[in-house]
Amino acid sequence: MAGLRMGLGLWVLVNIGGILVGAAIMQAAGALSRTFEEANMMVMVILMMSMILSSAFVRETPVWLEWAREISVMGLLGDICTYLEFRDVEGLNFEGINSMEDMASATGLLLTSEEDMMHAIQTLIIIFVMARFITYLGVKFLYTGKSFRENIRA
Repeated sequence: MAGLRMGLGLWVLVNIGGILVGAAIMQAAGALSRTFEEANMMVMVILMMSMILSSAFVRETPVWLEWAREISVMGLLGDICTYLEFRDVEGLNFEGINSMEDMASATGLLLTSEEDMMHAIQTLIIIFVMARFITYLGVKFLYTGKSFRENIRA
């Protein structure tokens, strides 16, 4: 991996963020599922959709799936890594790529500025918080064998 410019610290932060968000999504799926097999199927659908909607697989998403591309965890993480790696593309000698906009059109990248990257990080934080909240609700109220009223009192 010689020649990468992102830096080890940023690379580790992006990976830790991805692990935390992915684990939160999987925990939410597990909390909402009745069985282990059901949770596995739900997580497979979620993660496969996230992977398929990343820039590594599609350059342009269909109009009806643009909302899913904007919350695709793997897409957001991949775009953050790509932005951090090539943010100074103007100083590099790539054939036909002279700016971040050129890089975005060549790779399907959604992030072309620091502001876009911060918005992607904010989206990942929101996904993390929502998944943790859904996990709490699932563990507290689903499949406990108690009524809603009994769960509220406990």
